[in-house]
Amino acid sequence: MLADKGYDSDWFRTVIAAAGAEAVMPSNRARSRAIPYDKIVYKDRNLVVSPGVEYSLIVGIENSLAGTFA
Repeated sequence: MLADKGYDSDWFRTVIAAAGAEAVMPSNRARSRAIPYDKIVYKDRNLVVSPGVEYSLIVGIENSLAGTFA
């Protein structure tokens, strides 16, 4: 599960692990020792497109094409 460091807490990591997933998030600065994470996967987190963004892209394309064929 990808998350930003603002979501880093022991209970949240426990819930993620109980669900059978791996927490991929940097440690909060308040931690005395940083917990290792996959930096390559975290760096590419912007490639995960949320449905809202995808919808707005589709609507934008449809709106631009509507003016072309009108």
